[in-house]
Amino acid sequence: MKSQILSASTAAGETSFTETPDQPLKPNGAPIAALVSAGIGAFIFGLLIILSEASPHFLKPALTLSNDVGPLSGKTVFAVIAYALSWLILAASMGRRHVNERAWTYIAFALLLAGFIMTFPPFYQIFTVAP
Repeated sequence: MKSQILSASTAAGETSFTETPDQPLKPNGAPIAALVSAGIGAFIFGLLIILSEASPHFLKPALTLSNDVGPLSGKTVFAVIAYALSWLILAASMGRRHVNERAWTYIAFALLLAGFIMTFPPFYQIFTVAP
């Protein structure tokens, strides 16, 4: 199997990596998969909040897995399931590869930011429908 190789060169204060026969590229897909999966879980959680506010007669009762907790129980459970499934899928697909860290980190933080924004009451109350 041909080994992939890495060397760093600096230009204008930025490090770029190219393949050389001296040092192999280390796989970084597994931690990036975990980071992106966390973003997916946060995004799904925020999306479920907005959808439950927009559909109080259908989705809120469907998300109520525990009467003591209310629809938050379903939102949390389904967000954790989305996180776990996306982690399994992404880790299997990119776990042993070297991926572009910068691009995947931007994607992960964009998903996290969107998920966090969707959990703030001033934002999700825009979508609230009176029961």
